[in-house]
Amino acid sequence: MMANCRISCRSCQGGDKAWRLRDYIASHYDNATNLNLSRVVSIESVRINHVDVDEEKQVVRAYGRMVLSWNDTKVAWDRNQWELSWLNFYWIQIWTPQLMQINPTSINPGTVVSKVLAANYTGQVYMWLDFSFVAPYNFRYEDYPNDYQHVCFKFDDKQYFSVRFVIADKVKSKKREELTETYSTGWTLENVEINVSPTLFVINNIFTAMNKMNLDHGHDRLSLKILKMHTRVSFAHSLLAFCTAVNLKLQDSKYYIQMLGNWRDDPFDVQSSNSELCLGLRRNAVYFTTEMLLPALITSTITISSVLFQLSTVQSVLIALSILAQIIALTLINSRLPTFAIHTPTILKYIGFNLISSTFLLLISMILWKLSQSNTTIPPHHSLNQFAYFINNRIALLPLSSEEVNENSQRKYAPLACALNNLTFLIFLALYFVIFVGSFIL
Repeated sequence: MMANCRISCRSCQGGDKAWRLRDYIASHYDNATNLNLSRVVSIESVRINHVDVDEEKQVVRAYGRMVLSWNDTKVAWDRNQWELSWLNFYWIQIWTPQLMQINPTSINPGTVVSKVLAANYTGQVYMWLDFSFVAPYNFRYEDYPNDYQHVCFKFDDKQYFSVRFVIADKVKSKKREELTETYSTGWTLENVEINVSPTLFVINNIFTAMNKMNLDHGHDRLSLKILKMHTRVSFAHSLLAFCTAVNLKLQDSKYYIQMLGNWRDDPFDVQSSNSELCLGLRRNAVYFTTEMLLPALITSTITISSVLFQLSTVQSVLIALSILAQIIALTLINSRLPTFAIHTPTILKYIGFNLISSTFLLLISMILWKLSQSNTTIPPHHSLNQFAYFINNRIALLPLSSEEVNENSQRKYAPLACALNNLTFLIFLALYFVIFVGSFIL
């Protein structure tokens, strides 16, 4: 198989020189685990190809490609001697990071598949890999349907804490994060972040220091192996005991001890210290204004403006029509809302407030209308008449017309009822304004 591949793929794999170099590296490469105690792996590029959001199952899937690089002096070669600057690896067992997802779902775990492995003559190795991450996520619907979701996928090497991940500068500056060609139904990928836990830097610095030490005694090697075994069980206590045994000096040791000792007060929690790929998703809500916000705003305007008809039948009819329109619009919004949610969307809170307020104003209008139609000969108190005059003429600026005054000359409580009606609607007008601005503008 190897011989046939060398003949058929000579041009695409570098020819005979490349194969001789591969054989040379394979014969001299030592892949012992104790020599690869700690590696620094740089994340050079991230591309997100597809994002699948399942709100019914509360699961998010991300598919993409990642480029990792690290330095391995055991694969370096003399460029002048071999006349090669780059080399792709085929069937050569060199050290590579074995990525795995830490927080997948139990049904469909995430997968990471290596596609291309290459190195240059300096020993800098590059690996292109395709990943498929899936993670459960509790969607937050406060700003639905204009909501923004921040989903994170945790990943690490299969040997916990054996790899220190760092982020390349161009990835930090968003120059090597490809988002333009991402396909996501119903969502827009706005941001991609790669975060590295600060605990990883502390742990890997300690492992690097241990790796550089010349541990000549057998019990020291045994302690190092035991320490690696305890990365998942009481890591902090094992690490501090080992450092004390070999007199390992650490810079800023108080910070290390405090950081490793606290460790969320749970030494068994491995997920607290690893790298994560975070996606910022915003829902494509093109229908938000026309189907949700506009009906709520129009019905609110109808309800408040009904006060212009001064306790007439038209006022009650307008409020009743507003309530009917809100119920019809609510059925349409209900079809758009997710089947279940932990948080109540803001638009739904405003619609509920609008419906309750309209119902309350309808009842108040009917009661005050009945009061204004009272034919009792007992007039209200003089202070109440002054209050009614002040509200109708100074505050609401909706005084009774001359026809209404002549018509209601025998109805002593009509001005007071109109004043109470105007005052109630003024209070609700201010309340509507504050709630609308606080919900959709601020």
